Amino acid sequence: MHQNLVILIRYLVLLGLVLALSKCNTIRTAEQKKVSINFLDEFVIENDSLFTKNKIGGLSGLDYNPILDSYVFISDDPISPHYYTASINIANKQIQNVRFDSIIYLKNLSDSFLDKQHFDLEGIRFYSTDKIIISSEGSIKHNKDPFIYTQNIAGDFNDHYILPSYFKPSSNSDNLPRHNGTLEAITLSKDKKGLWTAMELPLVNDGEEPSYASNGAPVRFTYFNNKTKQATRQFVYSLDKLAKDPKAEFGVNGVTDILQLTADSFLVLERSYSVGYGRHGNTVRLYLAPIKNTTNTLDFVSLKNNTFKVAKKTLLFDFESVMSKLTDQSIDNIEGITFGPKLENGNQTLLLISDNNFNPRSIQKNQLIALELLLEK
Repeated sequence: MHQNLVILIRYLVLLGLVLALSKCNTIRTAEQKKVSINFLDEFVIENDSLFTKNKIGGLSGLDYNPILDSYVFISDDPISPHYYTASINIANKQIQNVRFDSIIYLKNLSDSFLDKQHFDLEGIRFYSTDKIIISSEGSIKHNKDPFIYTQNIAGDFNDHYILPSYFKPSSNSDNLPRHNGTLEAITLSKDKKGLWTAMELPLVNDGEEPSYASNGAPVRFTYFNNKTKQATRQFVYSLDKLAKDPKAEFGVNGVTDILQLTADSFLVLERSYSVGYGRHGNTVRLYLAPIKNTTNTLDFVSLKNNTFKVAKKTLLFDFESVMSKLTDQSIDNIEGITFGPKLENGNQTLLLISDNNFNPRSIQKNQLIALELLLEK
């Protein structure tokens, strides 16, 4: 066979292998671990469920503590800020049952810090077995700052984190956050020495928010030292465009929660919603985002006119692929994600929860979803 023909055949074979591998769901992190996701199960917590006379709803975030074998669910009820403790039984890769065990109301609301706040609680994490970290979006249109605070397990306020000025509408910063687009996501760092947060939407002067035509400006992920409560690091992450063209004026896509998977990579939950599609207005995707070589943008008051490297991202899981397995063949307003318990096979679970916005069951549902996270070297 002619030598040039042999080279051509080898090139085509190699190209075919590359293309085949590019379609595989398995992805490598910066630490060269293979990452993939399997869907396990769904469990709907009925909207009319009551716990101590409270209608369970507005579940915007959750976290799991393996030492306590207990979950916490934050509710974004602005009238009476609270979270629930709960037990979830997972066996044979299925969610067998969910039991709410207690409701914890935030105490010390007259504290000099808390009495100035607007409560729109979105993120919750166990800091330890007896301490909780919670984030609130505040109310930008009412000049109320977003905030992050710690409390003990009983609800007693402890301390708060110090946000960069451009995250606070009450500041004189040249940049400001968007209403209902702030501290939707928080996660502890892998070494437990700090806390990572993610803005749901771009800051106003960082650029436009996503549309059906454009992915808009990047959003900021910020690291806070747990001892000093000060921000020390930041990188930016690019959002998707809206997945569906809104049939009226409203559409949104943003980061609703994050988990730090390794020292150099994150799991990022993006939720897109477009009005006019009924139960099928949401598109939910889970991404892997390595952050090695990203630019520290903490000192950039605005991202415009600055050069920076964003976190690259790769799609891990799109819920469009499992619609037939979900109630009403739809994915709801998924806003929270946590590492759950290990399965019998040793693999890690992920648990996700939707915020039903206190709507009736005919409109939205409290949708709890279990995934299997596979990590291999």
